[in-house]
Amino acid sequence: MAREADPATQVRELASRLAGANELPRAILIRGNENWFRMRALDLVVARAKELGHEICRHDAESPDFSPQSLLGDLCSPGLFAPTRLVVLEAPEKVAKKDSVLLKGITTFLSKADSPGALVLLADSLRADSALAKAVAAVGGVALNCRKLWDSPPPWDAAQDPRKSELAQWLVARARERQIKLDPNGALVLVAASGNDLGALDAQLDRLAANAGGSSGAKLFELVASDAAGSPFKVADELARGDAPNALFGLTTLYTNGVREDDGTKKLDRTALFAMLAPSLKRSLRQALVGARALQAKKTPAEAAELAGVAHQEAAQRAFHATLSARSAAEQRAMLEDVARLERLQRSGGEVDENELVLFALRWRAKPRGR
Repeated sequence: MAREADPATQVRELASRLAGANELPRAILIRGNENWFRMRALDLVVARAKELGHEICRHDAESPDFSPQSLLGDLCSPGLFAPTRLVVLEAPEKVAKKDSVLLKGITTFLSKADSPGALVLLADSLRADSALAKAVAAVGGVALNCRKLWDSPPPWDAAQDPRKSELAQWLVARARERQIKLDPNGALVLVAASGNDLGALDAQLDRLAANAGGSSGAKLFELVASDAAGSPFKVADELARGDAPNALFGLTTLYTNGVREDDGTKKLDRTALFAMLAPSLKRSLRQALVGARALQAKKTPAEAAELAGVAHQEAAQRAFHATLSARSAAEQRAMLEDVARLERLQRSGGEVDENELVLFALRWRAKPRGR
């Protein structure tokens, strides 16, 4: 079996196919948990549909205003303002389930050659062997797997060079596409600052483009250092899994530079920082405690994650297992009690400052196994 192309290649192939087409594919399935790629693919399809004169009809199954009858009407009738329609359905896995009316309506639309228009299914967790995916394949439709990029080097790379990871290579290619100078070493600096969120990485490229000389080593680090680990939620994850070095760096960044707001400004409120990271920290620890107890009861790691209510996304699963493996169930419980102690301190008028949290990070740092 041929190895599946990476998401960036799949999106480029879709762009090439659409560019010279006089009509859209009957069905296009865009699935996977990397929203950046999904939105890029959808934008390509919608733009070509507009060029071809299609009426665009969008439906979101997770919206409170979603109407199955309206969706079926758009699938079964010609456009009001154009002879053909492009119907976009987001989160189809939520409503087009086995033996449902919507699933039958969609498969009927796809099976009739004279049905007007084309259909795009934009899914997060739809399985490749689901009835919808099979229906798309049956009519020769296009299917894209927009998964998260690997942030570790491929297993066949003997040197395990992080610059060869899909994430770093994508970032260098994306910078080249945008005519921004960035080498693989610089890409690693940006990844360290922003993680594997492609939207955040693309935003970092915006900042590089706006800062002359920003891609040089010292200038690049200066530009992104204030953002590296600068999220209370990221620091909470690092504290939970006992990653003391990164947690300490994140705490210093937060208490020095503040939190970046949505508009790009910085807000420094020392008294609010613990209140911002505590809920995320407690949630991670509670999940790890449930998971640790499940493992004690001879459950599998997958069953432990399910019992703990961990999201199925790869990043959430990875964070859960890292936190779970950091300490025993008794230690997870003790760490939760330590967080509660800090909350009581703050509620009683005391200050949970950087020193308190540094001591907390050191107290609960992960210890090497077998020592």
